[in-house]
Amino acid sequence: MRVFAILLVSLVAGCATPGAQADGSARQAPGHTDDLKRQRAEVEDALRPLEAAHTANLSALDQALPKSGAEDADADLEDLLRAHREDRRRVLDPLAARGNREAMIRLASDLRDASSPDDAARWLDLVTRASQLGDPQAHDELVRWYWHQKGDGSIEQVQANRAIALAFAGKAAEAGNMRSIGRVATYIAGDVHQYPANLPLARRLMELCARTDTSFCQEVLAGGSSYDYGQSPTEVHLWLSRLAARAPLRFAPRRDLAWSRLTVEERVAAERIEEAWRPAPWSGLRREWDGMQEEILRHGETSTGVLEDCTTQKPWCRGRSALPR
Repeated sequence: MRVFAILLVSLVAGCATPGAQADGSARQAPGHTDDLKRQRAEVEDALRPLEAAHTANLSALDQALPKSGAEDADADLEDLLRAHREDRRRVLDPLAARGNREAMIRLASDLRDASSPDDAARWLDLVTRASQLGDPQAHDELVRWYWHQKGDGSIEQVQANRAIALAFAGKAAEAGNMRSIGRVATYIAGDVHQYPANLPLARRLMELCARTDTSFCQEVLAGGSSYDYGQSPTEVHLWLSRLAARAPLRFAPRRDLAWSRLTVEERVAAERIEEAWRPAPWSGLRREWDGMQEEILRHGETSTGVLEDCTTQKPWCRGRSALPR
């Protein structure tokens, strides 16, 4: 199983852009971040007139609402939204064709809730191309896609797709998007998508993410989840303190409440832990992540193999068999 997983990870790495490193991570050129900002600015500039017109049209429709029936208003709104999506596609398609990753991601986002196989295939093509160009959000989209793929339904196929999903999660983390690591932790915490629940493993994975000072994972560990990750009162206070440092209006009251519930001994321990705590760079956690990938796949071998229907119509739930040939 270990060799199988390593081969699959290497396969994904080989499908990346020419700048990919041997371990499958995206090599971030010095101008990589600036290039993404430039592409985002290009998209914003191209969409600005269109979005202004759409806002004006929505306002006009809202003002006309009392004069028309609710049924007519709903039909008008649907027509307006459909026209807006078509206008966005007309503006974004040429940018995406020239390699603008931001345009690809926005086009893919507009297709997320589409119902036709052609649109689902278009979504997959867009996020795959953006991922090949090193886009962190596209890597995350492909984590969801591959984790949900059932293939022929065999445990071997499901495990192969899990390995690819994990490889993309690592690529996303390498590119600065830690949400994929937290996403995988959520998947393995709850006995969903054919993966047998393993809350201790999920906790370690979510903590790995939180140690990089990622708000999403810290909030989950502080109680913002339907799963109990078993954090101690001092750990909960640590995460809330980190969150409150960035968003005091939202998290300071929760941090203070958590502090009020600590014993004297716990307060001493909490102060000591928080004084010593420092964010860890992903480069320092990569080896730990590599070992956890193997654990995730080993535990995945215990899957029952019973296929269940996906509970969402998002593209990553439809499977390759639902795409046009």
